[in-house]
Amino acid sequence: MAAAACLLGTVLPAHAHNDPFPAPTDAPTQTPTPGILPGHAIIMRAGVQYGLFDVPTRGFHDVFKLHLAFGSLSRGERITLEECQDLAQTFWSGSGEDYYAEAEYSTGSCYLDAYYIGEARHSFYSLDEAGHLQVRAPMSYLNQIAASFEQAEFSEFSISFKNINNAQCNAEPSRASVDTPIIDIHGTQCEWKTEHGATIPTTDAPLIEGTLEQPFIDDDQGTVGPFTDPVAPINPYTITPTPQAQPTNTTTQPEATPTSSTGHRGPLIAIGAAITVLMIIAATALAWSRRRTH
Repeated sequence: MAAAACLLGTVLPAHAHNDPFPAPTDAPTQTPTPGILPGHAIIMRAGVQYGLFDVPTRGFHDVFKLHLAFGSLSRGERITLEECQDLAQTFWSGSGEDYYAEAEYSTGSCYLDAYYIGEARHSFYSLDEAGHLQVRAPMSYLNQIAASFEQAEFSEFSISFKNINNAQCNAEPSRASVDTPIIDIHGTQCEWKTEHGATIPTTDAPLIEGTLEQPFIDDDQGTVGPFTDPVAPINPYTITPTPQAQPTNTTTQPEATPTSSTGHRGPLIAIGAAITVLMIIAATALAWSRRRTH
């Protein structure tokens, strides 16, 4: 029952949420400083589900939902509301068409959710003309988030998709539920738990692949096409720092006018040369006159 509910996109209650607040829409402006939340020992869990969800402010849609949860490994070091807001600001910023994100705080825990609607879903799936479907998750970014904390363990990840048959889970999950019947379709779920010896995937390579079932096209308005880049959240580690403007020297020095020095110097040189020649002529004439008198 639990597996079927998960594959259909109906999430069974696992924790009580309160104090919701909107995820920031402005793009981050700087790369996070390493060692986030010093003094905390963070446990991080993440998951991707495809199914029918009630998207806040949007209503019910067949969407990919990306979920991220932060908790504490040690007692006495609970995450605060302000720290949860900082995490959302750092890792969950951005906006885009067919996208909605929110963040919620529950005593000691922080939850970040993102919903991808319509064509934005291609961030998670690719489909070719032959009906071969692949499903992926932003594992590179999720691992970057986990590595940004002073101390954190990325302990669990799961991904599920319905309207797929003859499916397989890649990257050696600790548990796989493949081709589970759900009314007139099938669903597949793959799960990685470090406590069960699994290694959390670190790349964005497809994690589920198989044959598409027609209701995905007819009912969910799925389309043929490749993977696309996620519209959001924006990865702060991809930000290029804005170069600081170099100060400009507003004081201008008057340019030297070539004629101001050489132009006046030329006549002076000519006059001096003429005087020298005259003196030589005069001295020569004086010498000849003295010879004649003697």
